[in-house]
Amino acid sequence: QQAAAGVATSARTTQEDAAAAAAAAAATGGGVGRPMVQRVAELCVEVHKSAEAAADRYYQELRRRCYITPKLYLDLLHQYTQLLNDARTELGDNRRRLLNGISKLQETNTALDTMQAQLNSLQPLLLEKTATTSALLKQVRAEQDEAEKVAAVVGAEEIEVAAKAAECAALKAAAEAELAAVLSALEAAVAALDSLNKADIIEMKTFIKPSALVQLTMEGVCILLQEKADDWDSAKRVLGDANFINRLIEYDKDRISERIRKELKRVISDPSFTPEQVGKQSKAAMSMCLWVRAMDTYATVYRIVEPKRQALAAAQAALDASNAILAEKQAQLKAIRDKVAALQQQLADTQKELASLQFQADLCSKRLGRAGKLTSLLGDELVRWGEAADELAVKLQLIVGDAFMAATVVNYLGAFTGPYRNTLTAQWYSRCQDLGVPTTTPDFSLSGILSTPVELLDWACQGLPSDAVSVESALIATRGYRWPLLVDPQDQANRWIRTKEAKAGLVIIRDSDTALLRQVENAVRLGQPLLIEQLGEGSLPSGIESLLLRQIDKQAGRSVVRLGDHDVDYDPNFRLYMTTRLANPHYLPEAYIQVNLVNFTVTKEGLEDQLLAELVRCERPELEESRDSLVTSISSDKRQLLDLESKILRLLKESSGNMLDDETLIATLNSAKQTSGIIQSRVREAELTETQINQARDEFRSPPIAATRLWFVISDLEALDTMYQASLATFKSMYQHCIAAAPTAPTLEGRLQSLVLFMTSYVHRMVCRGLFDVHKQVFSFMVAAAAQRAAGQISSAEWDCLLRGGQAASAAGSSSSSRYSAATGRSGASSTASDLSPLTKPAWCSPAVWAGFMGLETALPGAFGGLCSAVAAAAPASSSSSSSSSEGVRDGWQQLLQPGSTVNDFVGGSSSSSSTVADGATTLCLLDRLIAAAGIGQQQQQQQQQQQQQQQREQQPDTGQQQQ
Repeated sequence: QQAAAGVATSARTTQEDAAAAAAAAAATGGGVGRPMVQRVAELCVEVHKSAEAAADRYYQELRRRCYITPKLYLDLLHQYTQLLNDARTELGDNRRRLLNGISKLQETNTALDTMQAQLNSLQPLLLEKTATTSALLKQVRAEQDEAEKVAAVVGAEEIEVAAKAAECAALKAAAEAELAAVLSALEAAVAALDSLNKADIIEMKTFIKPSALVQLTMEGVCILLQEKADDWDSAKRVLGDANFINRLIEYDKDRISERIRKELKRVISDPSFTPEQVGKQSKAAMSMCLWVRAMDTYATVYRIVEPKRQALAAAQAALDASNAILAEKQAQLKAIRDKVAALQQQLADTQKELASLQFQADLCSKRLGRAGKLTSLLGDELVRWGEAADELAVKLQLIVGDAFMAATVVNYLGAFTGPYRNTLTAQWYSRCQDLGVPTTTPDFSLSGILSTPVELLDWACQGLPSDAVSVESALIATRGYRWPLLVDPQDQANRWIRTKEAKAGLVIIRDSDTALLRQVENAVRLGQPLLIEQLGEGSLPSGIESLLLRQIDKQAGRSVVRLGDHDVDYDPNFRLYMTTRLANPHYLPEAYIQVNLVNFTVTKEGLEDQLLAELVRCERPELEESRDSLVTSISSDKRQLLDLESKILRLLKESSGNMLDDETLIATLNSAKQTSGIIQSRVREAELTETQINQARDEFRSPPIAATRLWFVISDLEALDTMYQASLATFKSMYQHCIAAAPTAPTLEGRLQSLVLFMTSYVHRMVCRGLFDVHKQVFSFMVAAAAQRAAGQISSAEWDCLLRGGQAASAAGSSSSSRYSAATGRSGASSTASDLSPLTKPAWCSPAVWAGFMGLETALPGAFGGLCSAVAAAAPASSSSSSSSSEGVRDGWQQLLQPGSTVNDFVGGSSSSSSTVADGATTLCLLDRLIAAAGIGQQQQQQQQQQQQQQQREQQPDTGQQQQ
């Protein structure tokens, strides 16, 4: 056995070392510094072990199963690193956005003085440039007037010259038109001459006696060349000239005199002197004939055109003179215009400088205005953003511990009830402090780390109860690494999920549906949220194990998950919820590996708020409607405020250059800030109104408190018999019936009292109809005890004595006495074990019973002071025992211990019992009688007080009347 114990211890040590090593690796991967890694690793192991111990205690105390598997430890490591990295990224981004906004605003504030100085220095320059520009403008205008006058003169002359030019052009055109008629013949003659060669001339010279037409042709040529042509020999001499053809081609046709024309007329007038006739005689003579006739025609036309050409020359000379004058005037005009242009350029440059100065001045002025507007708009935000940035910096320093605490709560505490969660959270926080792991505050809040107030308000509007346990359960369900399985006997989680995911196209199926797998495939493929409700006890839906374990694979760039026997495309927007109506389901450890079990059972605070809303909705409907609309309005406004702040910070971050030049940005910031101011004012008013409404609603709280107490008494009946299954919906319908049927009263207090009494009676009567007779009295006792415990008339110590016996509760005796006295107004001798030790156990009393007496008086001295003395002084079956009572023994104990009383007889009869079972039964019965004795003693004390008060009133009647 020792060897086996050693092996087991060694195995546990090895397992813990391996777990710590895995935690250290995960913490290192999450960016935790080396000194902190070992502390976090040690915490991970301790958290897992403490969760295992809490699960065992959970079953022992509440008979609820919760399995802490090694998979939860691995999920803790994964969740911690993911939360740590995500929180660092988010907090860092938010802090950088705030610091960027602060920097931009500080730059704006710094630039205000600089821009003001710049604007002051620009004012003298503006005045100087304005004066210079005005002087230049006057000079330019004067020069422009002078130029315009010169331009008018030049324009008139240009018109005159243009007219003369037109006249010359007309004369030239007319002359050229008349010459054009003869130019063709002249060109033909020249072409004919070009065709002549020496052979042709020699041929003509060989003529001894040429024909008359050849002789006539040569005669015309000699006339034009002013050579003698008396005979053929004279003609042959002309033909023999080496330059003969050139003389014909280069003949000055413009100098043909009138004499030559008259002499030539005799040749031309011969009708046979035509190129055709001459050509019959000689080809060369024909060419010369063409030339002679062309010269004659040209001379005739030239006599007509020459005067026109002379007129044209005269006109051209006059035109040239005019053009010279015009050119001089144009040069003068150009000089003036160049001067004006230079002045205009100088003016333009000056105006440009003036415009630049004005632009700078206007820009400075606008920037000052925008900077002032921006400072007035966001000046208060500068302080708030600075505080927020500092808070985020602190959160970043504490994120190692905060993320660890959040991961432990999300992974381990879902299946536990609120008190267990609080105990474990406090224990883990204490260990964080001991090991030096930084965390936010002792009052750990999961919502403060994993959520925002805006999200919580949205959830409240969607039907989530506002108590801390329900909010924590919702965060565990939505932030956990494993898909949630919600223990939801009252359907409050089911209703919240339906409302929350309605807009996303929630798919709702039951575990018993035959088409469950097909609908799961569709939801996974389309990314729709899926709710599987009414799960039974034992196992989870089959075919979706890979989906529950989040075994997502990559195939050809696609994310797939195996459902049944085939792979399905996985959309990352998919979300899975599962609910069961079983109040205390038992799932095997395999289920805890696949899902995150979350206890969503209704809490006292949550149910009380729901019942209060029902009551106020019936009694003051306008009050509840106002509250509902205010909650919705506050949620919407706060979300809009958050969006506006994000928009302002985003615009400040995205602004490039000098943001004071971006008028659109300033206008957008102005609009956003104004809207934000309006919404903030509206939110403050709404929160103030909500506070007033809540104060008015709190006046109706006593019936919901009583109803909540009744509901939890009814739900505890399951411990008596499993058939006593309570329905919250049925209880609410009974509650609504009581509100409608309860008697009215003239005052609110009276109405609420009557409602509590009527409801208690009605619910008691209706529940008793479904109980066995043996359980009806127990139920009545539980209802009465719950009311007295809530009122403080039964202390926790008294209740523990009733349930576990005086010996078990005696450890809390001294502290219970003071609480009891303060709560009930009753006092008694404060007894301790040392005070009771001198007392001698009566011979007739068994040790177990005597121990019970001592434990009872020690635990509750305020109610049972003097009990042990009375028992020690009492003698069973003897009348003399009635006179032997020690000082301080109460009359109630004396009456119960009188001979013939039930307790006396019972005590006497119990002394002979030696059985442990019998002693236990004896103690319980005796305690029952002693509680009755305590009631008798209290009644006698109250009677004595009433008698004393009556005697005082009888002795002082006048004073009593005045007081009345």
